[in-house]
Amino acid sequence: MSSLSLSRHAAIRARQRGVSGDLLDAFFSLADAEAPVGGGCVALSVSRTLRRDRTIRAAFGPMLDRIADLALIVADDGHIVTVMHDRGGRAARRYRRTH
Repeated sequence: MSSLSLSRHAAIRARQRGVSGDLLDAFFSLADAEAPVGGGCVALSVSRTLRRDRTIRAAFGPMLDRIADLALIVADDGHIVTVMHDRGGRAARRYRRTH
């Protein structure tokens, strides 16, 4: 896995949401969008541009669809605070906006 470490909360949420270590590794290799969410944390996600890239789609195949809707909240010290599915609904809106 990457150099970032999961908090206890993030590990629990990842298990609850079916996000494996392999999926997190693939996510970190693709994550290119960052949005500050307050408290020194940032939301990491995969941009739409990257999701539409044919070479990326060919390399990751169906796994890309699972990676594309993930969002990780990362603290300024490098700990992953939480793992969530960002499907564009109201619940994740506060993590997409900039403060």
